[in-house]
Amino acid sequence: MSVLGMGWNSRATVEKAVALAKTVQDGNTSKMTHLAVPAFKHESTLPVAVASELGLQLVWISQQDMLDVQVKCQTFSQKTYSETGMASVAEACALAAAGRGAVLLVPRRAADHVTCALAGALAEGGAQ
Repeated sequence: MSVLGMGWNSRATVEKAVALAKTVQDGNTSKMTHLAVPAFKHESTLPVAVASELGLQLVWISQQDMLDVQVKCQTFSQKTYSETGMASVAEACALAAAGRGAVLLVPRRAADHVTCALAGALAEGGAQ
């Protein structure tokens, strides 16, 4: 099981978000099951449409839960940090939703006003 974390701005489209999500998933053997997005963007309809298009369960992640996993984020966006106080929204959403012990399977990728990252648990018997 893996979780797709997503961030976006007002110029993002469902089509571009879905395309980036599929690119992030390519090459990963872990099946995406959830789309995790920041609760502070709850007014946006974009993640509902993306989750539906991809057949994923939508999970809204609180700002505190995202802040709690910032130390595990691998990328840093100055713009995102200035706006949210976080290094990466997509990575934080994915990590928070994937649960304790989650690791990034694919660090944040950005395209067309959307960011996506993939997180999941280590394989059984794996080391952290």
